[in-house]
Amino acid sequence: MRKDDLENIVKTLFPNHKYNWQGIGFWQIEASPFLLDQNIHYELSNNRVEFHIESYSSNWKDIRGTLYENWDLLIENNILSDKWWRRNDCSYFLKDTSLSIEEQLKRLCNVLQPIIDKYVENKGLRPKHIDRPAPSNKLFNDINNDLVSLYNRVTLEELFDVPLQIPDYQRIYCWDKRNVEQLFLDVFEAADTYHLGTIIIHKHDEAYDIVDGQQRLVTLTLLMEALQYEYCLPLLKQRFLSEQAKNYIAYNKYLCKQFVSSYNLDPYHIVKNICFDVLVINSENFELAYTFFSNENSRGKSLTDFNLLKAHHLRYIENESQQEHLATRWDNLTSKTDDNETDLEQSLGEHILRLRKWILAEIVTTEKYVVRNEYSASPEIDSVPAYGERFHFNESIIGGVHFFLYSEKMTERFREYANTCEHKTLVKNLNRESHYRYSRLIDSLLFGYYLKFGQQYLAEALYVIEKTVSVHRYTNTRALDYKIMEYVADSRIIMMIERSTSPTFFIAGLRRSEYVQLEDRIRKRYYECTKNMYMQILDRFTIKEILNDLKKVYEL
Repeated sequence: MRKDDLENIVKTLFPNHKYNWQGIGFWQIEASPFLLDQNIHYELSNNRVEFHIESYSSNWKDIRGTLYENWDLLIENNILSDKWWRRNDCSYFLKDTSLSIEEQLKRLCNVLQPIIDKYVENKGLRPKHIDRPAPSNKLFNDINNDLVSLYNRVTLEELFDVPLQIPDYQRIYCWDKRNVEQLFLDVFEAADTYHLGTIIIHKHDEAYDIVDGQQRLVTLTLLMEALQYEYCLPLLKQRFLSEQAKNYIAYNKYLCKQFVSSYNLDPYHIVKNICFDVLVINSENFELAYTFFSNENSRGKSLTDFNLLKAHHLRYIENESQQEHLATRWDNLTSKTDDNETDLEQSLGEHILRLRKWILAEIVTTEKYVVRNEYSASPEIDSVPAYGERFHFNESIIGGVHFFLYSEKMTERFREYANTCEHKTLVKNLNRESHYRYSRLIDSLLFGYYLKFGQQYLAEALYVIEKTVSVHRYTNTRALDYKIMEYVADSRIIMMIERSTSPTFFIAGLRRSEYVQLEDRIRKRYYECTKNMYMQILDRFTIKEILNDLKKVYEL
């Protein structure tokens, strides 16, 4: 009998029982999911199906006694062979072992299983959660064939309505008191909707394995049980074989009861107000699919635009080895060692994003997923192939390999630019007070110039860009982000850079020599900051006309 055929028989006869497959010649099926004992099982050996109670089983005395009491019933109609004993072990098998493996298992199950089930019932080993409503899985009824699907703001109630399970490869449940109490505080202090991070689920064979989120969901399950929540709690059916996990479960149940007794909590309010982003990996090739989000494993954080872009563009790549390679390189670009922004976030997420918007006379809004939307694959005509990769900041984004190479190229150019004296001096002097609102936009425009002309006359480019943008600082009493953004977009500076075939055309076209009158302290401080900045890079200026303008403005 083929393994697949045998597994189908086992799943039909024992839908909730675990089994251990070690080849066609040997396997074991636990006798009951409620005994939590792997040493009471059905076993196939040498084409004979047997029922075993091993001597080192914690339940062997009671179970053996129950079967012995029912011996007359077991051998009725000459079905079972005489019982076989070896010290404290015992084994039962059919008198006729010439039957097929499927028939032996069915007959043995028919005579033994009712007795085992009655034993479980009499001992009170059947958990109360068995009678809870079964998950209806409405959330994923419409799941498509995409390799990954993202569901935003899924409530705990919706998630508990999915037949979740914890796969064998997952690390054990091990949340300690500190983790559990922090979760309790998060739940208790959340007056309204509270986002509790990302859950990653692997869908396969109608199963929904928890890839990331086990610790949070198990703990929330224990809390909802303590609050006597009456609806679906699928993880209550999960069985933990590790003694360490069982100890954590027992202690955290105690913590949940203590917490519930100290606070007035409504379980139905909690399940409707705790929410997650849920990412479903819909692929048999789990290892490949998980590389899409292998760096997403943090409590309380939503998927970023860069996480979503990773998944979006990997879908366009058919070669699996290329997918894995590019996913790894992307993780290196997005990985953080501290709370500072990565070079990718600064280049694509800020500077290039602004340049791409300004070239269209648009501004960068604060809407959600603005970065993801900007760098998603551009629409195409099916009959016309996409081509023309120049890695220009403003080019259309081609889905797949092009995007990853584009991201690496732009990040590489930003790293080069970030090492220039002009960039470092600008950030050092103007990233203070409200001045930073201007310095970051000046920085983006100077980066746009660097992408076109490199370090040629970079100090002069900084001067003419700063002087043009600073007009808004000197002529407005308040530095409002959206007003500054609109002003820079309307200035068409990036368009002038793109149109110029030489630095001379851009610098001459943007050159300003007028002196701006200073009125209040903030503008005077801004003026002094820009003066100090240019004093530090004065030797970088090589165009005499621009140097004379600078000396006139700052009375040098």
